Amino acid sequence: MKTEFSIPQRVLHWLMVVLLAFNLLASDAMGAFGRLYFGDQPIPGDIAFAANIHATIGIAILVLGLLRLCLRFVQGVPPSPAVEPPLLRFVAKLCHFAFYAIFIIMPLAGIGAFFFKNSAAAFAHIGWMKTLLWLLIGLHVAGVLVHQFYWKTDVLKRMTSGVSGRSDRVTLFAQQFDQPLVARQVQAPTAMKAPPSARMGEARSAMR
Repeated sequence: MKTEFSIPQRVLHWLMVVLLAFNLLASDAMGAFGRLYFGDQPIPGDIAFAANIHATIGIAILVLGLLRLCLRFVQGVPPSPAVEPPLLRFVAKLCHFAFYAIFIIMPLAGIGAFFFKNSAAAFAHIGWMKTLLWLLIGLHVAGVLVHQFYWKTDVLKRMTSGVSGRSDRVTLFAQQFDQPLVARQVQAPTAMKAPPSARMGEARSAMR
């Protein structure tokens, strides 16, 4: 059973985190570019340069998102921890599906706005798509924190250093009974030997 994400999956995940954070937090110049671009006004060189960087990173996110989706189908993902309630497990799967969808449609909308001057795509890109992405990020971070500090599962390790082979079921069992996570060997019972005095008594009885 797969217990952690592969190294390529982890690298792509954190690379996308950096790129998404940059485009979300450093988007002021892109807003200025949009107002000038759709207003048919001259665009200063520094704003145009920043807009090109934003667009390039957006295209990179699209490519990396598609690559991650392919790896998900080919390599699979670890199962949900046993302690996670079924309803929250469904919500987590729904959020992952929404993440992959937004990784694709949001850059495509940005391409439509930047290269083809499509105003509808631009409003969608900076409107409900951006809001949805922030909402998904908030839910994702909250879920990781609950797993890490409340359920104490290995969900965070799966996407960082990798787990050490412990299953969440064993972790939960150990927490319930307050026992250390050590391997316990069960030895087969051995036949009890009779004391020497009993064996001497049996030998005398046989000689009579």
